[in-house]
Amino acid sequence: MVADGNSPSMGESIPDSNPGFESRRPVDGPQTSVSEIARNLGAAWAALSAYTSAQADRLRLAIRSLILLIIIGVVAGVFAAGALVAGTVFFIRGAAEGIATLLGGRVWAGDLITGAGIVGCFTVGGYIMLRGFSKAARARTMAGYQKQSVRN
Repeated sequence: MVADGNSPSMGESIPDSNPGFESRRPVDGPQTSVSEIARNLGAAWAALSAYTSAQADRLRLAIRSLILLIIIGVVAGVFAAGALVAGTVFFIRGAAEGIATLLGGRVWAGDLITGAGIVGCFTVGGYIMLRGFSKAARARTMAGYQKQSVRN
């Protein structure tokens, strides 16, 4: 009981706050439990709402950062491609003018030789790449046939 300084346990009753009224009410009755559950459920719902709101904000921030990085990457890629093209043009133009100077000022001959050299480089490079791709494809095909023959 409360009178001896101990708190009441489940099922015990304490006197009502009205001293003239002798009825007793249970300490942990069903009404108290339901109200506590409702209060706790409300607090849990508020915490869940705050958590989902924070996670949604986190996702939006991640998407916004990703989009910003993509835009920066595209812009940097465009600038890099432009610089590469400009550098290539200056290099080829300088080579053509250098050859023209060696040929006694014949600009057309320098342009012709430089153009032929570029076409030749791309032709040889393309041939080497195609030959490499063909060898790799042939090796993959042969490996597949060998795996089939081992299984059978």
